[in-house]
Formats: sequence, C-alpha cells, structure tokens
Amino acid sequence: MNKVELKQLLVAAAKNKPIANFSVGDVQVAATNALVEHFGFKDATFRDIRSQKEAVFAVIEEVIDEVVPMMVQDRTGDFAEVQTFPRNSAIIYKIPMAEESRRRMYQALKQGARGGIYKAFRLDGYTLTVTPEIHTIGYAITLEELLTGQRTVQELVTVITDAWMEKIYEKVFLALSAAANAAPAANQVAAGVGDEIVNSYLDRLIAITRSYGNPVIIGFPAQLRLLANVPGAITGYANPQDLEDIRNRGYIGLYKGVPLVELPNYIIGHPASGAINWLFDETKLFIVPAGVKPVKVAFQGESHLEEVKQPAGGYEYHNHRIFAVTVLFKNHICSYESLTDVMGSWTGGSDGNS
Repeated sequence: MNKVELKQLLVAAAKNKPIANFSVGDVQVAATNALVEHFGFKDATFRDIRSQKEAVFAVIEEVIDEVVPMMVQDRTGDFAEVQTFPRNSAIIYKIPMAEESRRRMYQALKQGARGGIYKAFRLDGYTLTVTPEIHTIGYAITLEELLTGQRTVQELVTVITDAWMEKIYEKVFLALSAAANAAPAANQVAAGVGDEIVNSYLDRLIAITRSYGNPVIIGFPAQLRLLANVPGAITGYANPQDLEDIRNRGYIGLYKGVPLVELPNYIIGHPASGAINWLFDETKLFIVPAGVKPVKVAFQGESHLEEVKQPAGGYEYHNHRIFAVTVLFKNHICSYESLTDVMGSWTGGSDGNS
C-alpha cells in the first residue's frame, strides 16, 4: 500500500466512514494494519517502532490537516467560509464593493445628452489583512498503543479534531456575536412577549439582510423552537409540513421561506445542584446572507505534531496549528435578542424540552 492509499484509509478511519473494500466496522482494523504494513512494524522491536515515530505521525498530521477544515466547514458552512493559506503567505481578503456603493452608482445613472454634464460616484472596496494566532491541542497516547490496537486511528484523530472543532467553533460564534453587536442599530432588536418571537420585528431584520443576499436564520434550539409562521401558534399548526418539522427536529424548517440553521452548544459545568453552565448564551438569533458567508476561517500552513516528555516518564503529543477567525461584513448581519427567559434556572438539555 502506497502513501496515498494509506492516507485515504486513515482519513476514512478518522471520519469513521466506509471506504472501498472496507465497511465502517472494518476500517479501524484496516487502518492499524496498514500502518504496521507500510512502516514494516510487524516484527519490530520497541526500539524499532520508536525510531519511526516521526514518519508515522507525519502521515497522521496530514490526515488531521485534511479532516479538521472539512469538519469546520460542515459545522459552520451556512455562514462561514473555510480556507487554507500557505505558511509563508499573508492572509488577505478582498472586500468587494458594498451594496450601498452599488446603489450610489445606480443613482448616478441619468438620461444622456450629447455634450452634457454627468455626476460620477466613487465605488468602494478594499483588502483586509488578518493576523493569525498559534493554538495547541495536547493529548497523551503512545505510538505502541496505536499500533497494537489499544487505541484506534479514529480515536486518536477524533480527540484532536473534536478539540480543534470546539475551539474554532467557539471563535466563530464569538466573532459572529461581536459583528452583530457592532452592526448598525437598525440591525439589532431586543424584544420578548410571553413565550414567542415578535414576528414583525424579525421580519424587519430579514428584509435588511435580504438586501445583501438570501437570508438564513441561525440560532440555538431554545430560540428556534419559538419561531412560528403564524404568530401565537407555536403548537397546533394547520400546516402539515411545519408539524412534520417540529416532530422531527423540534422547530419549523422554514420561517416565511427563510431556512433555519441550528447552532450546537456545549456543557462546560454540570454541578450536582443548581443550573448547568453552558458555553454560549442562547438568547440570540442571527440573520445572515447565506451566499456572502461573512465569517472567514483561515488556516495557515500545516499543523505540527511534537512529542513532549513528561517528568513521570510518559509522553504527550502536542498538535500546533495557526489559524484566524474574522468577520468581514457587519452591515450584512442582523440579530434578534429574545428577552423571554427561555432557559432561566432550567437544568435540562439545550433544546429546552428535556
């Protein structure tokens, strides 16, 4: 098996997906066997195995570098764009002509006349350079555990990719929130009437975002479940499709033609008594243009895997990655903050129904 085939098998194992000639159940064993075969470890001694660790983890680095951006794109693809830049290349985004600038140009169009005088409007557009940061994910596993099957490739890569995913997702959400807070006052609404969203306010925000592209409503289940195409009728819909959506996912799939996208949340504190501590506050809905994707996630170069010896004699492996998260268009983003105490002191799951 050559390196390309080995990498394909390791990616499948990391994603826990079947591949040609291997089922989901077989791909983990196949990945371990492929590593042993490719590096000639079948009858190797402990010393032989350790002498090849750089080569083994170099391949796993490549797998991580391929899987992490795909996972970030899958999770945030409705409102974020993920790109990988060369290590020595600056992260530069071209900010296209704003809609307001385009409208000024349209207003400048006048009926022509030979020798006449015309007004010209300057168009905007510029570039933005983003400074990335270095982040590190650490884990403890030995090469021997990996090759003997005590730890699978899927476990190894999943620990790393999930940690990267949560870290990057947190930064994406915070960037989106910061941009929404910096948006013009007309783009922000804070309201709450009983246990529902005020449709007229939300419709106004959707109209603003629609001027920049097809809108998408993004939020946590606690807020999404309050949306209703008929005000005051969260339950008891006459619309069969809405009923089906609520039965399947807990909230409607379309609000007046606008798709809904669910944001995941994470528990970071679960005390024996008292309220659960969630990573994010679930009080806001965001309305963004789907085609524009205002949030940008930029990876720079490849990740680096480093073995770090511990005083007790064990080893940790630190995976370093350079990336940046930024928001390019704050005027495109609208936010609706619900003043309804949906979560309150409640201590169940994040959908508010458990």
